[in-house]
Formats: sequence, C-alpha cells, structure tokens
Amino acid sequence: MAKRDQPNNMLRQYLLAETGYLCPICGRDFWNKKGSRKTISAEAAHIYPLNPTLEDCIALADIEPPQEINGDSNFIMLCPTCHDKFDKPRTKDEYLKLRSEKDRLSSNQALRILRSEYPLEREIRAIIERLTTHNFNSSAPLSYTPLRVTQKLFPDFDPLLAQSIKDDVLRYYPIVRSILLDIDSNHPAFSKILAGQVKLFYLKTAQTLGKKRQVEIFYALVDWIKSKAQCPASQRACEIIVSYFIQDCEVFEDVSQ
Repeated sequence: MAKRDQPNNMLRQYLLAETGYLCPICGRDFWNKKGSRKTISAEAAHIYPLNPTLEDCIALADIEPPQEINGDSNFIMLCPTCHDKFDKPRTKDEYLKLRSEKDRLSSNQALRILRSEYPLEREIRAIIERLTTHNFNSSAPLSYTPLRVTQKLFPDFDPLLAQSIKDDVLRYYPIVRSILLDIDSNHPAFSKILAGQVKLFYLKTAQTLGKKRQVEIFYALVDWIKSKAQCPASQRACEIIVSYFIQDCEVFEDVSQ
C-alpha cells in the first residue's frame, strides 16, 4: 500500500493558484469567510488513486498509472464535497475528465509563468496606441495575398479565426510594417529585436502546449503582448500584431509540405 503523502505548504499554494482558488469540478470558491477571518476549504486529491480499490482497478484497467503517484502532476485541489464524490467510486469518465482539466490548468499556469519571465520591448505600447488611433480611411486599397498564413495553419485550425488572421494580414500588415520602420528610425534594430522576442516566446509556448495547439498558442501570444504593454491594450490591436508575425514567419511553421 502506497503511503499518503500530502503536498507540502509550498506545493499546496501552487496547486491552489493553479485552480484560481475555485473547485475545478463545481466552481465553488475555496475561500470561506467567518466574520473577519478567512479560511481555505480545499483538499489535494489524487487524480489516479493512491491505493486503487478493486473497483478502481477494473474502471481504470487500460489507464497507465503515473510514475510518481504523489507527484504534483497527479494532484488537483478540490472542495471536500467533490473530492469525496470523485473518490467513491471513481469512474473512467470522471478520471479522464479530471485528468484533462488538470492538464488544462497546468498549461495555463505554465503560460502565466512564461508571460512573467519573457521580456518584450516597451515600444510595443507605441505600436498598439498607433494602431488604435490610425485613420484607416486614408489607407490605400491593398492587393496583398497572405499566402504564408494559409501555409502555416493545420487543417483543423478554427476556420473563423483563420479568416480573421488572413483579413488582418490583408488590411493591416503594411500598416504595422510602416509603424515598425518608423520606430526603427528612432530606435535602431527595434523591429529585429521585437521579432526575436516574439519568435522566442512562440517557440517556448509551442514547447509548453505542443505545436499543434495553434489556437491556444495564438491567444497566449495575444495575452503576453497585452500584459507587457502595460496600458489599456486593445484586444484587437494585439491580435493584429500576432497576425503580422504569423505572416512575417516568427510565429508558426510551414505545414503545407
């Protein structure tokens, strides 16, 4: 029988932060308030059972146990009620659903850490501000074909987002390029430095999520730019900037071959 090894306080805090202090099954807030006192009502649950019962062994017969039964990847914070329901009895569907939720939470936590660790030139704010104030009525009609975008998206990529990216490249690529060149005139090599930072963050994000999860990677880049701009950043402006770098080859690889 394996020994129950509850997470230490540091890991417990990490697991709580991973869930956003909400039970991932029922959505209940882990915080309890009694008068001026606040307590946390949450338990670290083993996703794959610590000591499987006969029922567990039958239900999870084709599931490979984790290498570390008491490792952080096999723990998830649940409210006491959901923890009890999950354990008694544990079904394969419940296991797979909670395993998937844990993987999602872990990915989100990893992306939050990446956003805080990876720098971005402060002039990104200037690009966003100039995009949001640009007079598009004065722009000349464009006849640009975003061939590189088409070549870089997997067949199962969200078709609505794919069309939005292609439309953004058609309409905004020359405008973003012009803004970058203008900033380069005062800050030499800015555009090259920015492109390198975007490429590095993309590669790290693809390594974390898996390169086929392109929609999640796209929005991870958008969130990163918004967080680094440190201004009331326009979501659309950030999406346009990411679309620019997809066309410019810093984001995604050619999958058409």
